[in-house]
Amino acid sequence: MTRLNLIHKNLHQQSAAVLLTVIILTLMLSIIVVSIMSMSVSQVKSSQTIIDDIQAEYLGQSYFLKYQAEKSLLGTAELPIANSLLLDEQSFEASGTESPTFNPQVNAIRINISY
Repeated sequence: MTRLNLIHKNLHQQSAAVLLTVIILTLMLSIIVVSIMSMSVSQVKSSQTIIDDIQAEYLGQSYFLKYQAEKSLLGTAELPIANSLLLDEQSFEASGTESPTFNPQVNAIRINISY
């Protein structure tokens, strides 16, 4: 075998090894990128769920405070509450009823917020 053929054969083997290494690194980096993207998407979804929970809680508190203010100022309040509201492209359905208690002077109010 001539020296030129030997150099050519070694060069061919090295380029095949380099190509294989590049393919393996590309696959590994692709897997890492996909896992990071999926983790980011799941964090955004869980963050949106927390935001919706907070908005629903504040909405329920505002209906309760409105009911209490009307009850104390006017002596009567509008029940049952039935309302639909759109906040940040999320639809919230509110409903509220007054529930009797053992003490006739105290009334309980139940407010349900669904989204």
